Amino acid sequence: MANGESGGAAQSGPLVGMRLGEFVIEGLLGKGAMEAVYRARNPSWASPMIQRTSG
Repeated sequence: MANGESGGAAQSGPLVGMRLGEFVIEGLLGKGAMEAVYRARNPSWASPMIQRTSG
């Protein structure tokens, strides 16, 4: 993981708790210089998804 983050529990980030389309952002998985990767969930689906954001 970037910036010395471990692959354990999701971290907090500016989008955590927000809704992005059909998905609810649950946690920050990793962050690089220009992008962040979040764990997201569609309440209609059972399995979590990965959402990559830039900027």
